[in-house]
Amino acid sequence: MAAYPNINDDDFKPLTWAASVRLGAVVGLAFYLGLFVCDLATSGGFAVMGVKNEALSRVVNERYLSQVALYQVKVAGVYAAIGLTLGSVLGLAINLTVRSRARRRTVALGVLGGLVAFHLYFYARGIILNPQLYTEALYDRGGVSRWVQIFLTDRLSLSGLHRAAAVFLMVLGLWVLRRAMLLPIPSLRPWMARLRFDRPIVAASALGLLGIAVLSFLPTRAPLSSVHLKGERPNVVIIAVDSLRYDHLSCHGYSKYTTPAIDALCRAGFDFDQATVSLPRTFPSLVTMLTGFYPERHGVRHMFPRAEDRDRPLPGLPRALKAAGYQSRAISDFSGDILTRVDLGFDRVQSPYFNFPMLLKMRGIEIHRFLLPYLRNDLGRRVFPELREFVQASDPALLGREAEQAVRELKENPFFLLVFFRRRIFLTPRLILITPGLPIRVMPGLTSITSRI
Repeated sequence: MAAYPNINDDDFKPLTWAASVRLGAVVGLAFYLGLFVCDLATSGGFAVMGVKNEALSRVVNERYLSQVALYQVKVAGVYAAIGLTLGSVLGLAINLTVRSRARRRTVALGVLGGLVAFHLYFYARGIILNPQLYTEALYDRGGVSRWVQIFLTDRLSLSGLHRAAAVFLMVLGLWVLRRAMLLPIPSLRPWMARLRFDRPIVAASALGLLGIAVLSFLPTRAPLSSVHLKGERPNVVIIAVDSLRYDHLSCHGYSKYTTPAIDALCRAGFDFDQATVSLPRTFPSLVTMLTGFYPERHGVRHMFPRAEDRDRPLPGLPRALKAAGYQSRAISDFSGDILTRVDLGFDRVQSPYFNFPMLLKMRGIEIHRFLLPYLRNDLGRRVFPELREFVQASDPALLGREAEQAVRELKENPFFLLVFFRRRIFLTPRLILITPGLPIRVMPGLTSITSRI
């Protein structure tokens, strides 16, 4: 190599699997920290539910800068963990695949290609599933950014994205067969040689797509196992949905078939089609439903009642059932913050609680549009509990799993369970039938409420 003094001999030596893992980890770390910096650089300051205020942003920078900085360190740590993990896996996969040709540049570029493919898939999937999370970063900016979001949500859809991933998996399968020498057909070899499937960068990209496609096809939740309920007294479960339009239910004459689950329940039970809300606001309506009192009696007349109005001892369904020996629990996401501001007698309330430090955390994670697709799961909410606090990230599938877990925990005694959904969609259609003295039964296909309302 004397003729090329600027070239290091190490660049032409095959890497060991350990060296490939280390190099992949470095590339992954650099890639995801770059995404972190990009999110910070393009954030638009402090905002709450899309509403920005420059004066409030200055107050945040003057008084809460240290808290904001510490929170961003946590976010950067999660970015780094994802990059280290994915980069290491891709580095090892490339080394095992290309073997003697696993040189430094090959592994580095291969890992980068796999990470780009992995991230683009997750990012597109996140936009399709939660478009409201990306309106500030894409739709509101107009131009190409708006076109990309409209194309993904209105044109491609999740099934189209899966089909595109399947095409890449087919390419991966051909490449694997070629590498494994499982295609002894002579007529195919020249064709495959022209396609040059043995390029490491293409291989790494295909491996990245393989992983994300497999993850995307996994079921969103495990089946609810049979749980035997003791006692003869019936359990009481109220499933509420915020802002569910009466005139958009197909059982009430809507032109589209929007609510097959509710339709089935109406046919098998009772439909109170003359029920009238006492006051068209979430907080007073929910208190009225659980107490039987009009707003002028229970004191909650709007969304922000005074402390003296909220602190009144209110007899109602939770306290009446508790006196009869029932356990009670309320579970909700964004809309259920009202349950933390008034004592209705529940033994336990699993619901958001809003204050200014929580708003800082919500904005701190909301600006990281490149990280949000990776947090749309139970683990993400354990690392960032504030995800359940803001409306854009509400996920009825995750809330449904919390309700199923509550059923398991409360099964020993009669219970009253309130589940309050923010969004009008159940991603995994299931109906839990709870019958005293019999096992819980899960019936698929009965509780689907589609989002196209």
